[in-house]
Amino acid sequence: MDASGTIAGAIVFSRWRGRNYVRRHAIPSNPRTGLQSAVRSSFRFLTQYWGTFTPPQAGLWDDVGDVTKVTGLNAFVAENVRRIREGRPFIFDPTDEGITPCDNPDTFVATPLARAISLEWTYDSPVAPPWGTLIYMREGAASAGAFAFQIAASPAAAVQLIVTGLTPSVTYNFELATFGFANYLNPNSLIDDAQPIA
Repeated sequence: MDASGTIAGAIVFSRWRGRNYVRRHAIPSNPRTGLQSAVRSSFRFLTQYWGTFTPPQAGLWDDVGDVTKVTGLNAFVAENVRRIREGRPFIFDPTDEGITPCDNPDTFVATPLARAISLEWTYDSPVAPPWGTLIYMREGAASAGAFAFQIAASPAAAVQLIVTGLTPSVTYNFELATFGFANYLNPNSLIDDAQPIA
Protein backbone atom coordinates (compact mmCIF):
# COMPACT_ATOMS: atom_id res chain seq x y z
CA MET A 1 0.00 0.00 0.00
CA ASP A 2 1.06 3.63 -0.41
CA ALA A 3 1.72 5.69 2.71
CA SER A 4 3.85 8.67 3.59
CA GLY A 5 4.68 10.59 6.72
CA THR A 6 5.69 9.97 10.33
CA ILE A 7 3.60 8.20 12.96
CA ALA A 8 4.08 9.14 16.63
CA GLY A 9 7.63 10.32 15.94
CA ALA A 10 8.68 6.67 15.69
CA ILE A 11 8.00 5.28 12.19
CA VAL A 12 8.42 6.92 8.79
CA PHE A 13 6.61 5.75 5.64
CA SER A 14 7.85 6.91 2.26
CA ARG A 15 8.41 6.03 -1.40
CA TRP A 16 11.66 6.02 -3.38
CA ARG A 17 12.05 5.21 -7.09
CA GLY A 18 8.68 3.48 -7.23
CA ARG A 19 9.20 1.39 -4.09
CA ASN A 20 7.38 1.81 -0.79
CA TYR A 21 9.42 1.52 2.38
CA VAL A 22 9.16 2.04 6.12
CA ARG A 23 11.96 2.90 8.52
CA ARG A 24 12.51 3.87 12.12
CA HIS A 25 12.45 7.63 12.70
CA ALA A 26 15.94 8.71 13.71
CA ILE A 27 17.71 11.98 14.33
CA PRO A 28 20.81 12.00 12.10
CA SER A 29 24.15 11.81 13.87
CA ASN A 30 27.65 12.41 12.59
CA PRO A 31 29.75 9.47 13.82
CA ARG A 32 33.50 9.68 13.34
CA THR A 33 34.29 5.98 13.66
CA GLY A 34 36.96 4.47 11.46
CA LEU A 35 34.38 2.54 9.51
CA GLN A 36 32.23 5.62 8.90
CA SER A 37 35.27 7.63 7.77
CA ALA A 38 36.20 4.83 5.38
CA VAL A 39 32.71 4.70 3.88
CA ARG A 40 32.64 8.49 3.49
CA SER A 41 36.04 8.62 1.79
CA SER A 42 34.95 5.87 -0.60
CA PHE A 43 31.63 7.63 -1.36
CA ARG A 44 33.43 10.91 -2.01
CA PHE A 45 35.91 9.32 -4.42
CA LEU A 46 33.27 7.32 -6.27
CA THR A 47 30.76 10.14 -6.69
CA GLN A 48 33.47 12.51 -7.92
CA TYR A 49 34.72 9.90 -10.37
CA TRP A 50 31.19 9.26 -11.65
CA GLY A 51 31.27 12.80 -13.06
CA THR A 52 34.06 11.77 -15.47
CA PHE A 53 32.13 8.86 -17.02
CA THR A 54 31.16 9.06 -20.67
CA PRO A 55 27.51 8.23 -21.50
CA PRO A 56 28.45 4.65 -22.60
CA GLN A 57 30.40 4.09 -19.36
CA ALA A 58 27.54 5.39 -17.23
CA GLY A 59 25.13 3.29 -19.31
CA LEU A 60 26.85 0.09 -18.19
CA TRP A 61 26.06 0.98 -14.58
CA ASP A 62 22.53 2.12 -15.52
CA ASP A 63 21.96 -1.44 -16.80
CA VAL A 64 23.16 -2.83 -13.45
CA GLY A 65 20.89 -0.40 -11.58
CA ASP A 66 17.85 -1.28 -13.67
CA VAL A 67 17.86 -4.76 -12.11
CA THR A 68 17.27 -3.39 -8.59
CA LYS A 69 15.53 -0.15 -9.60
CA VAL A 70 18.32 2.22 -8.59
CA THR A 71 20.28 4.77 -10.59
CA GLY A 72 23.54 3.90 -12.30
CA LEU A 73 25.36 6.09 -9.78
CA ASN A 74 23.74 4.19 -6.88
CA ALA A 75 24.71 0.86 -8.46
CA PHE A 76 28.30 2.04 -9.03
CA VAL A 77 28.73 3.31 -5.46
CA ALA A 78 26.99 0.33 -3.80
CA GLU A 79 29.02 -2.26 -5.71
CA ASN A 80 32.32 -0.52 -5.06
CA VAL A 81 31.74 0.15 -1.36
CA ARG A 82 30.82 -3.53 -0.98
CA ARG A 83 33.98 -4.57 -2.81
CA ILE A 84 36.31 -2.36 -0.79
CA ARG A 85 34.76 -3.58 2.48
CA GLU A 86 35.59 -7.11 1.33
CA GLY A 87 39.22 -6.13 0.74
CA ARG A 88 38.82 -6.01 -3.05
CA PRO A 89 39.52 -2.99 -5.26
CA PHE A 90 37.03 -0.58 -6.76
CA ILE A 91 35.85 -1.61 -10.21
CA PHE A 92 35.45 0.80 -13.12
CA ASP A 93 33.57 -1.38 -15.63
CA PRO A 94 30.93 -3.83 -14.32
CA THR A 95 31.45 -6.09 -17.36
CA ASP A 96 35.24 -6.44 -16.92
CA GLU A 97 36.55 -8.84 -14.29
CA GLY A 98 40.04 -8.85 -15.81
CA ILE A 99 43.02 -7.98 -13.63
CA THR A 100 45.58 -5.44 -14.81
CA PRO A 101 48.36 -4.54 -12.32
CA CYS A 102 49.25 -0.93 -11.56
CA ASP A 103 52.31 0.77 -10.10
CA ASN A 104 52.77 2.03 -6.56
CA PRO A 105 54.33 5.45 -5.98
CA ASP A 106 58.12 5.58 -5.71
CA THR A 107 58.11 7.54 -2.44
CA PHE A 108 55.71 8.07 0.47
CA VAL A 109 56.61 10.51 3.27
CA ALA A 110 54.72 11.55 6.42
CA THR A 111 55.79 15.01 7.69
CA PRO A 112 54.74 16.35 11.14
CA LEU A 113 52.83 19.64 11.28
CA ALA A 114 51.01 21.43 14.12
CA ARG A 115 48.30 18.96 15.20
CA ALA A 116 48.44 17.51 11.68
CA ILE A 117 50.54 15.37 9.38
CA SER A 118 51.26 16.02 5.71
CA LEU A 119 51.40 12.94 3.50
CA GLU A 120 53.15 13.24 0.13
CA TRP A 121 53.97 10.66 -2.50
CA THR A 122 55.62 10.75 -5.93
CA TYR A 123 55.47 8.78 -9.16
CA ASP A 124 58.71 9.00 -11.12
CA SER A 125 57.75 7.23 -14.34
CA PRO A 126 54.81 4.88 -13.80
CA VAL A 127 54.58 2.16 -16.44
CA ALA A 128 51.06 1.20 -15.37
CA PRO A 129 49.48 4.29 -13.75
CA PRO A 130 46.90 3.53 -11.05
CA TRP A 131 43.28 4.62 -11.00
CA GLY A 132 43.61 5.91 -7.47
CA THR A 133 45.14 5.68 -4.02
CA LEU A 134 43.87 4.39 -0.68
CA ILE A 135 45.31 5.83 2.54
CA TYR A 136 45.01 4.02 5.88
CA MET A 137 45.83 5.47 9.32
CA ARG A 138 46.25 3.84 12.69
CA GLU A 139 47.53 5.09 16.03
CA GLY A 140 50.67 3.40 17.28
CA ALA A 141 51.10 0.05 15.55
CA ALA A 142 51.55 -0.32 11.82
CA SER A 143 48.37 0.01 9.79
CA ALA A 144 46.85 -3.27 8.71
CA GLY A 145 45.39 -1.77 5.53
CA ALA A 146 41.96 -2.83 6.78
CA PHE A 147 38.86 -0.99 5.56
CA ALA A 148 38.08 0.34 9.05
CA PHE A 149 41.39 2.25 9.01
CA GLN A 150 40.87 3.82 5.57
CA ILE A 151 40.85 7.62 5.80
CA ALA A 152 41.01 8.57 2.12
CA ALA A 153 40.42 7.33 -1.40
CA SER A 154 41.84 9.75 -3.93
CA PRO A 155 42.36 9.88 -7.69
CA ALA A 156 45.83 9.04 -8.97
CA ALA A 157 46.46 12.70 -9.85
CA ALA A 158 46.44 13.58 -6.12
CA VAL A 159 49.88 13.28 -4.50
CA GLN A 160 49.30 15.02 -1.16
CA LEU A 161 46.93 14.72 1.78
CA ILE A 162 47.00 16.74 5.02
CA VAL A 163 45.44 14.89 7.94
CA THR A 164 44.28 17.36 10.61
CA GLY A 165 42.90 17.20 14.16
CA LEU A 166 45.60 14.84 15.43
CA THR A 167 46.96 14.61 18.98
CA PRO A 168 50.54 15.88 19.46
CA SER A 169 53.13 13.32 20.60
CA VAL A 170 51.01 10.37 19.43
CA THR A 171 52.59 8.25 16.70
CA TYR A 172 50.33 7.75 13.69
CA ASN A 173 51.15 5.06 11.16
CA PHE A 174 50.07 5.55 7.55
CA GLU A 175 49.82 3.05 4.72
CA LEU A 176 49.30 3.83 1.04
CA ALA A 177 48.07 1.34 -1.57
CA THR A 178 47.14 1.95 -5.20
CA PHE A 179 44.36 0.36 -7.21
CA GLY A 180 43.95 -0.04 -10.95
CA PHE A 181 41.12 0.44 -13.39
CA ALA A 182 40.76 -3.29 -13.93
CA ASN A 183 40.02 -4.98 -10.63
CA TYR A 184 43.49 -4.67 -9.06
CA LEU A 185 44.62 -3.67 -5.58
CA ASN A 186 48.39 -3.36 -5.34
CA PRO A 187 49.64 -5.72 -2.60
CA ASN A 188 52.91 -3.78 -2.21
CA SER A 189 51.82 -0.93 0.05
CA LEU A 190 54.10 1.86 1.29
CA ILE A 191 54.28 2.70 5.01
CA ASP A 192 55.52 5.67 7.05
CA ASP A 193 54.75 7.17 10.46
CA ALA A 194 55.02 10.54 12.21
CA GLN A 195 54.03 12.40 15.38
CA PRO A 196 52.23 15.74 15.02
CA ILE A 197 53.75 18.68 16.88
CA ALA A 198 51.95 20.93 19.34
